[in-house]
Amino acid sequence: MYYPTEEAAALAKLKTADGKLPAHVNYYGGGFVIGGLQSDESWCRQVCQIGGCIIVNVDYRLAPEFPHPIPLTDSWTALKWVFASSEKLGIDALRVSISGLSAGGQLAAVLALLARDEPGMPELTLKTLIVPLVDTRYIPTEGSCDKYFPYRSYIENGFAPCLPVARLVWFFNLWLGKDVGECYYDFSLHMALKPGP
Repeated sequence: MYYPTEEAAALAKLKTADGKLPAHVNYYGGGFVIGGLQSDESWCRQVCQIGGCIIVNVDYRLAPEFPHPIPLTDSWTALKWVFASSEKLGIDALRVSISGLSAGGQLAAVLALLARDEPGMPELTLKTLIVPLVDTRYIPTEGSCDKYFPYRSYIENGFAPCLPVARLVWFFNLWLGKDVGECYYDFSLHMALKPGP
């Protein structure tokens, strides 16, 4: 967790009369396989000071030791903890936002839907998804994407230096395994498909 300095908090003018600050909950990326709290540490520190808010940088267990849905359930537990502990942490529970990069963006997307449907949980004030992984239906379990793949970017950027399809396949297989049929019917998808208010 990162707290802004008194000076940064005063400049942002976000502190409530009883001294509480808004909080931003961050989920790092790494294909559910690599990464950790240090991945976004610099970003978290900068946003904390510039934005004058509390940053909660969430760690979650990674595949292959902890495949799907463990990263999601860890992240959901952490988000619920932020709300449950808000008084003790000095967080204004009515001003909590979430974000994530890549795999963290996928977690933030699903968590936003779970939070929407959680009785008694305050509404998240902002959801920021940075290059989120939101549709894994067509990721091959081996090889590269065929010409009928619905997303042209996967074909055109199949050998991109930062995230070639081969690396995406490697992440995918460690996170979900090669027999992914059942993964599409877990509780997170069920919850995501529930109609909103």
